[in-house]
Amino acid sequence: MGIFATRRASAALVLVWLAACGEPESFQQVLDQGVADGLPGVTMQVRLGDRTWTGVAGFADIAAGTPMQPDDRFLAVGATEPWLAVAALQLVGDGVMSLDDSLASIVGLQTLYQVPDAQRMTVRQALGQSTGLHNQFELLGFLNDVVGPGVDPARMRAPESSLEFFNMRGYRPLASPGQGTSYSAANATLLGIVLETAAGQPLNDLMTARVFGPAGVMAGFASFGGRMPTVHNYIDLRDTLVDVGDGPMAVPGREFVYDLSAIDPSWAWATGVCLDVAALARLMDQMIAWMTDGAGATGPMMGPHGPEVMDPHGGAIRFGLGQIQRETPAGPAIGYDGQGLGYAALVYAVPESDLTVAILANGSGRDVNLPQMFARVVALVAERGEGLF
Repeated sequence: MGIFATRRASAALVLVWLAACGEPESFQQVLDQGVADGLPGVTMQVRLGDRTWTGVAGFADIAAGTPMQPDDRFLAVGATEPWLAVAALQLVGDGVMSLDDSLASIVGLQTLYQVPDAQRMTVRQALGQSTGLHNQFELLGFLNDVVGPGVDPARMRAPESSLEFFNMRGYRPLASPGQGTSYSAANATLLGIVLETAAGQPLNDLMTARVFGPAGVMAGFASFGGRMPTVHNYIDLRDTLVDVGDGPMAVPGREFVYDLSAIDPSWAWATGVCLDVAALARLMDQMIAWMTDGAGATGPMMGPHGPEVMDPHGGAIRFGLGQIQRETPAGPAIGYDGQGLGYAALVYAVPESDLTVAILANGSGRDVNLPQMFARVVALVAERGEGLF
């Protein structure tokens, strides 16, 4: 029976998941289906106990016909909150700040004057996605500032520049701080600014010293100008009102899909960390170890999680401090996922089953659904276990 001898999901639930996900027969088929559904390229690592599988599908560069490789690096956009949370909780443990400090009391109102209700937002709310802000990657002003006409693709953006779009005429928050839960990439930006100010050092230096270095991974945020060593990133702009400028390059044969690799990646900053899929999985495994043994003051990340909210990609999720919880046939999964401007990332651990899944894709838009790919992987593992490796 292996690792699922004592904790195996009901056969009915597993069969429901498999039926909903198209019943793939292998991890590679999960990736191949993702590319068939529209992803330019994707890499994945699955670890179950002491067994690890790593695979790829699709292209790192469509125009050049460059196949994806297992060690290709991406910006893990939308999946940086767990690592920011580790650093934040360490600073809380050091007495540098508290979870209930307002962001403005740490940073100063001058830096955050463009963010509605910034003086009432707390570190805890930014970590738990309850600031009430919209997702900055979906704001028309932000998108036009990155890919619109007249935009210099090589322009390096300051971290706080993405916050100015929350102060535009007609913008209204989704809710008052603490009164609702909804994902916003802006929370990672706010946390990055808070961490730099509280620690008194650049974000990359802080994260390398407190998270990436101790975890034994090479990773870094886009906090400087110039191209990063990543695969090309592609975005489907079909459902947006963005006027496309000269920076994005149209992809032949893929209507509405644009290559954004010529655009300076500083637009991502704290929302996207540069790494490969093995490093992403390693970070999750290390974080689970820290959370379990209490090292690094990360214990609060284990819970409790907030009320259920609906994931736009399907199913219910719960937000915690730098964590999302999903129910799976193999047990509760904790981790994070997201997407933005041509990158998508997902990493979850299922501690009950000693399972970790990390996925990185170089596309975002209408065809990206990494949570569904994760569901397919977990359904396979719950049904077939170690026979997949």
